[in-house]
Amino acid sequence: MVCSNTSLLFLLGITCVFVLSLVMVIRRTVIGYKHTWITGSHNKISIINKVFSGWNFCIQDDSAAALKHSLIRNELKMDLEEQGFHQRLSRRTLKQKMTLYVLRVLLNVLVLVLLAGSFCMIFFATQYSKEKKEHNVESWIVNLILGYLPAITITTANHLLPRIFQKISVFEDYSLTTQLNLTLLRSTFLKLASLGIYILFLFKMRKSDCWENEFGKQMYQLSMFDLLACFINTFLISFPAKWLRERYPSSVLARLVKPQFIITLHVLDLVYCQTVTWVGVFYCPLLPCICTLKLTAVFYMKKCCVLRCCVPAQKMVRTHSSSVLFHFMLLLGLIIAAVHLSVSLSADTTGVPCGPFSNSTVSEVVNECVGSLPHVVQSTLRHMDSKAIALPLIMVEIVILTCFVSQGRANHKTIERLNDMLVMCNSDKRFLVEEHSSGLSH
Repeated sequence: MVCSNTSLLFLLGITCVFVLSLVMVIRRTVIGYKHTWITGSHNKISIINKVFSGWNFCIQDDSAAALKHSLIRNELKMDLEEQGFHQRLSRRTLKQKMTLYVLRVLLNVLVLVLLAGSFCMIFFATQYSKEKKEHNVESWIVNLILGYLPAITITTANHLLPRIFQKISVFEDYSLTTQLNLTLLRSTFLKLASLGIYILFLFKMRKSDCWENEFGKQMYQLSMFDLLACFINTFLISFPAKWLRERYPSSVLARLVKPQFIITLHVLDLVYCQTVTWVGVFYCPLLPCICTLKLTAVFYMKKCCVLRCCVPAQKMVRTHSSSVLFHFMLLLGLIIAAVHLSVSLSADTTGVPCGPFSNSTVSEVVNECVGSLPHVVQSTLRHMDSKAIALPLIMVEIVILTCFVSQGRANHKTIERLNDMLVMCNSDKRFLVEEHSSGLSH
């Protein structure tokens, strides 16, 4: 008899989704790290090489040539800005350094206050919404607002605070790349921590018999209000700002309101959306399909916004080191979703009339399924679950990791030897040219 329990098959399907996501995220992280290492600070190309060797003489199209011109110009601008920053850094006096350190400490305290305030707002919004819904308010509009109040609070904090963090990083007087990474770290902590705290509040305040359905509903509300926030930002903020700049170009408000398409912050929105999908897929299986349609709509709205409403950024930064950070954020989001799913599955669901494991627990369903298998399979599974198999698995993992580390060190030494060989070959060529020139002169 083969186990065909629907609840267990559903759990195996969700587990396959998480494992496949983990493999893809780790793979992209490794690829991004290799690219970052190759194009990192130890392999910088000098400005003179970019000026005299940066052009591609195979280009025939005018638009391609203009694009190549723009790329070279932007690379030179970024190099000059970095050199200017390092020159200013070397000319700082002790008094300026102490003043800057005090300012950075105060700004970091301000960041912590903003983060703590946003977490408190999420807590009070969740608690207030829960209390008011228990009193059965008659107005459906009030009920709708109360139902979406936590989602409104989280989405508002996620859209406003990263912009504030970006402005704060400017006053800290770091390099442009450091400002970008610092803003990303703060914004990532805000988005993932706010989502984690909200999940914790929901898990602790579960009183309904069908709390799993309620949790899936909350994840659906987060996704839908995030879509609504994108719509409001595009059509009710960006387009009126564009109309104001075109109609009254000399006004003070038109000069202040200049929306820019900040790619890093929009990628953070994608990380947040994917994390919400991972967290809610077990409780709302249609959530991935809904988020796919949502991301399609968001793509076209943001495309319309960037082409019609946004102005080009005045400063440019290199984002090659941010790719690894983005995938690391996805990995953190996946870990949050996996930890929450593990905790919720380990909770006692006996007596709960809904959900995949209604009136039972995961261990009971698994034991029932294993008990229906043949005796040989049962003994094999129980032996694999014992402590005797743990030590060999750990030893195999240690051997595999040691092989990878040794291979990485060997590759690094090979690269260093090849670089030394290139230097020696150039020296030999220079020596031969000098000998040939001296022979011709005689």
